[in-house]
Amino acid sequence: MKKSRIAIIATIILGLSVSIWWMLTTQPNMTIRPSHLSKQTTEALEFVQSDAQFFDIALDDTVNSYDISLWVYQDGVWEHSGGVSGGLQFLDDKIAIRLTETSFDLYMTSNQCSLSILETDFEHSTAKGFIGMQASTPIELNKELLLSLRVGNETSSIRTLSISDNFREYPCNAGVAVTLTVSDEIVD
Repeated sequence: MKKSRIAIIATIILGLSVSIWWMLTTQPNMTIRPSHLSKQTTEALEFVQSDAQFFDIALDDTVNSYDISLWVYQDGVWEHSGGVSGGLQFLDDKIAIRLTETSFDLYMTSNQCSLSILETDFEHSTAKGFIGMQASTPIELNKELLLSLRVGNETSSIRTLSISDNFREYPCNAGVAVTLTVSDEIVD
């Protein structure tokens, strides 16, 4: 009886150890998440009516370059409309983006990109929607990640938006999106 209790306890301990090891080794080590802003900063942003989104980025040593891209839906197709890319040394661990129906601003300590006149069809949209990243999200090497999306539709309703959906398949007549891709490719 005593040996069977010891065997059961040993099995439970072994099972817990394997579970803890699995959780520690499978947790993503590269993430992006909305920045936690102080109450004072949040109030200041509301005062200047800024709808900027702030993100904290954590990357590992497999990443050598990055690409933050702006996409605009025009004539039934999502087209690349600019952005910022380069070696990892130029990507900060904090970024801010501001995406409106007609403009895009990206703020980083080392770089700023502004594209203020985007040609979109939002004026013909009856229903409009916006989604931005709301929670910590794993970053996968060489895989595009949606950060922010604005869409418009000529119908009177809009389908529920999800940050994990492929924005290129979303039914709309107008749209702007910002994506992040990190890569193991070395760039100058």
